[in-house]
Amino acid sequence: MSEKKLQKDNAEVDKLIGANLTKFRESRGISRRELAERFHIQEDSLYRIERGDIGLSCEYCYVLANELHCDMNFIFGTSDVPDFTPTEGEGVTNQKIARMLHYCASYLENL
Repeated sequence: MSEKKLQKDNAEVDKLIGANLTKFRESRGISRRELAERFHIQEDSLYRIERGDIGLSCEYCYVLANELHCDMNFIFGTSDVPDFTPTEGEGVTNQKIARMLHYCASYLENL
């Protein structure tokens, strides 16, 4: 795959993630300022993420999804359903993190 095509594909993924993050944030009635404060970043940085100007690592997408109780499949655009409901006592385990990172890597490889 050429470098130019890879950059274009990455930019499209960044825009999709940003749009889905915006959609989810707005559906929950969370302001950009409030979300930025929750993640200890500047509001302008979150704005650039939502526009797709700044990409997010798979790890940060996972943290975001976990914190907002939002499905990673929704963030990456493979599902129209943004919510998941963790079961009582369900915690983050190394196995879950490994599965999620594997999913992210597989998804990006297949673009």
